[in-house]
Amino acid sequence: MDNTCGRVSAVESASDSPAIAVVGTGRVASALVRTISEGGFCRLRQYGRSGDVLPLGQLAHDASDGLDAVVVAVADSAVAAVAEQLGRLEGNPLCVHTSGSVDMGVMAPMSSRIGVLYPLMTFNRSTPVTCADVPFFTEACDSAVLERVDALAAMFSAIAPRHADTAVRRTLHLAGVFTNNFVNVLLESTERILAADGLTLECVRPLLEATVANAVASGPHDSQTGPAVRGDRATIELQLDSLPAELKDVYRSLTTLIETYHR
Repeated sequence: MDNTCGRVSAVESASDSPAIAVVGTGRVASALVRTISEGGFCRLRQYGRSGDVLPLGQLAHDASDGLDAVVVAVADSAVAAVAEQLGRLEGNPLCVHTSGSVDMGVMAPMSSRIGVLYPLMTFNRSTPVTCADVPFFTEACDSAVLERVDALAAMFSAIAPRHADTAVRRTLHLAGVFTNNFVNVLLESTERILAADGLTLECVRPLLEATVANAVASGPHDSQTGPAVRGDRATIELQLDSLPAELKDVYRSLTTLIETYHR
């Protein structure tokens, strides 16, 4: 199967290389496609409902050319609908999704060889990355298929895949929300606080980097500092008074959480 998607490089000469279809045009799909393109380790077609990719409805027809794997990298809420729309694919290829919170079983309409290839990473279009340093968590319907999913993960990342069922992936996804989404919105709040005095986020970059390094090296509990740990109510009240209304409850909640953890 030669590459018909102009956004990735073809590997037409490597006829024995794996043939992979990526479904989706979002951030995760784009990172997977970019990794394949730069690595040149397989033959690729990309499908979706938008952008300069093949229409989703063509995948079922193209499967007759022979596919080794189909990676459904769409929004969590769309995985089941995509699997139902595609239906059983000729050749029974390995079919996986990339969601942290969706059950593996939703892929059953596509194949009897199903699994999950979950990258625990944030992907941003403004800073494109490949998957070489991304940890993947895998699951499959049986041990033989799991070997294939692990091999697929190894094509993308230098980090050995770890196995995680739906319950564990949901825990990882929740941890990811705290680690990435919540930290990021706090950084946006920090940016707004600084901007009021003409300062930028660069001012706290060394502090942010040290915070992460200390948390990893010593553990977040032992590296926690600040007025809540010290019981410095005067500073806490002074800072509360200076905050805009939308951040007062956030400050109070996080202060209470620190106090709870350090009683």
